Amino acid sequence: MKLFEKFEKIDKVFEYAVTFIMMTLVAVSFCSVFFRYVLNESIVWADEFLRFAVIWMVLLAAPVLAYQKGHLMVDMTTLFFPKKFHKIAYTLGYILVIVFLIIMIPGSIKLVGFGMGQVSSSMNVSMGYVYLVIPIGFIFTIIGFIRLMILELMGKSKKSE
Repeated sequence: MKLFEKFEKIDKVFEYAVTFIMMTLVAVSFCSVFFRYVLNESIVWADEFLRFAVIWMVLLAAPVLAYQKGHLMVDMTTLFFPKKFHKIAYTLGYILVIVFLIIMIPGSIKLVGFGMGQVSSSMNVSMGYVYLVIPIGFIFTIIGFIRLMILELMGKSKKSE
């Protein structure tokens, strides 16, 4: 389980990154509103920065939420099965998400490559760097769901059902 401990450290890094991005979002939003309505000036790059920061925040938070069972789930199907089948239903759900993400990874890598040839309009940043978080988020989300599945199959679930 040493591997699990290493991934927990990576989760902490993601949590700190998401927290930093969130604080930056609030600060830039506040400054943008202040400049626009109090100083009658606008921060040209603020809107684009906020969009890019939200993308990074969401995709860096996804792996942590996967492992902590923080994603929304439609667990209505478990109502139709006895409790002993819930573990199977959740595991099948995790496997479907993992398969979906695996299918999405090659396309997201192509998007990063395609984005390297594009530059954002106001920040003048390569869009490849903005898109880079997509395959990173997908890969670590897959790892998060695999870790969660292993724990649940061992009977050590992160949260109670």
